[in-house]
Amino acid sequence: DEQASLAAVTAGLHVALYLNQDGKVILIHGESETEPPVTEVTGMVLSTTLDEDGVMERLTLWVDDEVRIYAVSPEVQITVDGAEAPASAVVPGLTVRVTLVDDEVVAIAIGEEPAEETEVTGMVVETVLSPDGELVSITLWHDDRAETFTAAAAVEITRDGEDVSAGELVPGLTVTLTLSGDQVVRVVIGEEPPEEPEVTEVEGLVLVVLLDSEGNLASLTLWSDDEAATFPAAAEVDITRDGQDVEPSEVLPGRTVRLTLTDGEITAVVLNPGEAEVTTVEGTVTEVTLGTGTDPMLEASISIIPEGGDEPDEETYAVAPDAAVTVNDEPATLGDLRAGDEVVLELDAENRVAAIAATIAVGEVSGTVLAVVTDTDGRLTTLTIRSGEEDVTLPVDPAVKVYYDGAEIDAGDIATGDTVTVETARGVITTVTITARAGE
Repeated sequence: DEQASLAAVTAGLHVALYLNQDGKVILIHGESETEPPVTEVTGMVLSTTLDEDGVMERLTLWVDDEVRIYAVSPEVQITVDGAEAPASAVVPGLTVRVTLVDDEVVAIAIGEEPAEETEVTGMVVETVLSPDGELVSITLWHDDRAETFTAAAAVEITRDGEDVSAGELVPGLTVTLTLSGDQVVRVVIGEEPPEEPEVTEVEGLVLVVLLDSEGNLASLTLWSDDEAATFPAAAEVDITRDGQDVEPSEVLPGRTVRLTLTDGEITAVVLNPGEAEVTTVEGTVTEVTLGTGTDPMLEASISIIPEGGDEPDEETYAVAPDAAVTVNDEPATLGDLRAGDEVVLELDAENRVAAIAATIAVGEVSGTVLAVVTDTDGRLTTLTIRSGEEDVTLPVDPAVKVYYDGAEIDAGDIATGDTVTVETARGVITTVTITARAGE
């Protein structure tokens, strides 16, 4: 895997040659020696065998529903959560991850997370198989270089979703390797991502309906764009009318339908399209009635005077429990709405409110405070402000925010003569910014 000169290619060197279409060598990949296979297994400790000096000689594990006995290297590295530990730390019942070199245990990891999985995609240039036909290593050409990867003890190899043998990994194939740590645990041969299905819609008049022996829709012949066309039905077809599911027997010749076709097959049928479309109503809120109990949306309603109407034209609509509510394009609740708010209601097939978009009047007034009125508890209730040549008296929201010199202050600190800018919503002061104190 290191770049070298042609002089490094000497007799006895094991090489893989990569040729171009003219049969000329364009890459020589050489290996001066064969590395012993390194594998990892995870299992539960059944027993250990120690010599008289406390050095582990044998390790018995329960792996893949069978008992496995491994010889242990005298230089075995034993760790607990990454820290070095003695052989006595390996006790029956523990789950361990064991690293093997030539089937000899060289490392035992206790309580460590399995290695992170990564993927590499490239072209197969060489594979090494065991006498039993198992994958030992695979060399890929990727990122403009050849790289050899060692296989784990058990490698899953698939083509088109089916398990295949390692013998199918021939040079020239494009594969994706899944690595756990630095070992191959999965190989996927030449699978392309599935194409997105083509979804189209067609609307027209039903001419012929065919049902199968179980009463499911088999096909429809439709008159659309001045011609008849027959469409086969998918195994599952969603058939609705006015937003409600109906049986295939409801699809009758002479009805107008809208078909959803997925890769040319009917996957959805809407009877009488257009009749169940969402309708909208605009108007001014006169009353909002919240539901009783723990769910304010249950059996809730809203009354409005439609746009351009007057009080006798008031209409009341039931609100669906999952209706979406926004105020000035911000998420809100039904309880945030007030009489006088301008709203756009979306009505579903049952004439219930499925969505409410409310617009509230937001304004700003600047001037000099002429009068400050508080209630018996000292809470600010109204402010009278001289704005230009006009005096304006406005109610104050109990949760009003008051700011002076960039900091929030108490509402009781507002005094006659202060110069202020107030923000209003629905005609109520929600924010007061003092720009100058009286006498300044």
